[in-house]
Amino acid sequence: MERQLKTLSEGKAKLISLTCTNTNYWQFVFEDKIAFSTFCFWRLLKANKPFYISIDHKEKFGLKKPLDLVYELNILLKNISLIQIKRDVNSGDSFFIFEENIKIEFYTSSMGYENWSLYIDKRQYVCLGGGEIA
Repeated sequence: MERQLKTLSEGKAKLISLTCTNTNYWQFVFEDKIAFSTFCFWRLLKANKPFYISIDHKEKFGLKKPLDLVYELNILLKNISLIQIKRDVNSGDSFFIFEENIKIEFYTSSMGYENWSLYIDKRQYVCLGGGEIA
């Protein structure tokens, strides 16, 4: 099935903060009153290739210490801007597109729970179970 993408936001907004709880609740806060929260699986693409995947957060993979994706994303995104936010109208998946050919894809991962919540200024978008937007 071909994706049908709808643009929710365009502009230039820097990451202000990124956090992740012990229950893998991710919160991204950007300039221009943009905030995104999710329990969903996500992946960051660099030049259209997977670079980081959320389920790898805190995994050791033979490293000296576990992978800290909060730290890594803060370093990677600190000097570039978010330029577009899109969502797939069929699946509810959302896409954050940054400068320097970086994109984060957030996947609808529950049929019963809210998948993500996005605030852009005074507008709120909530991805309900199965991808429907409220």
